[in-house]
Amino acid sequence: MGRYYSEAEKNKILSEFSRSGMNKSQFCRKSGVAESTLYKWQKKRGEISTEPAREGFIELCTKESYELKIGAVTLRVPLSASAQKISELIKALQC
Repeated sequence: MGRYYSEAEKNKILSEFSRSGMNKSQFCRKSGVAESTLYKWQKKRGEISTEPAREGFIELCTKESYELKIGAVTLRVPLSASAQKISELIKALQC
């Protein structure tokens, strides 16, 4: 049987992962958390991004919308939105 993690520990580990800049494999090796466990926590919380996005790329999902995190703002954009509209939204949020 695996190790039990409290909700506070899960939140702390997920937060550390999102700030780490490492991919999931690297982070899990360093922290001692199984990749499947980290994935399960992310899935339960509805997090889309499981790997840090490379600069210049937007990670896409197969859901009904994109979820973009810009600073403290999370923006959900319908898949039908044009690239131009998305670009305009991002520029407006960065001001």
